[in-house]
Amino acid sequence: MPTVNTLVAQFAVPRRLLGVAVGAIFFVVMMGMAIAPAILGLAQNSAADLEAGLKLIYLIGALGMAVSLLMVITIPEVSIDAEVEDKQAPSTNG
Repeated sequence: MPTVNTLVAQFAVPRRLLGVAVGAIFFVVMMGMAIAPAILGLAQNSAADLEAGLKLIYLIGALGMAVSLLMVITIPEVSIDAEVEDKQAPSTNG
């Protein structure tokens, strides 16, 4: 889902914060890619045998996907045509 997250960030922040938002998204993705294998390895090693460990990893993955689905469903819809107002930018309305 990184492409969808990037698009949501691009349309949900003012133009001057676009780089910060996209950078933060990719930072969180990279941290997840580094930390998730460690957590799953810990779960695998804490189980009594291989079969129990794989079932535990599957359960953790299913719970993670369910939480992710709930988070994606709650993302507010932002129209592509709508421009997000920048509250700190100087007003151009004279």
